[in-house]
Amino acid sequence: MEALNNIIFSFYMSEHYFTKVILEYPNSVWRNDAIAKVKLLLKLSKSYENINPNEKKVVDSTRFVNEMGIRI
Repeated sequence: MEALNNIIFSFYMSEHYFTKVILEYPNSVWRNDAIAKVKLLLKLSKSYENINPNEKKVVDSTRFVNEMGIRI
């Protein structure tokens, strides 16, 4: 459970700093990338919030990546 909490906390901290780039540096070459990262983090955090830590389930990483719309 602690690992899950650490992941979710990391998502929120990442979102915070990407949002700082978006708001405080609107002319930055990294702004569009930060916007894309925030959208991805929001999508991923919703997935992690729905995890039941007591459930023993194997996740198909290829399917997960496709469902999340992540480009590798």
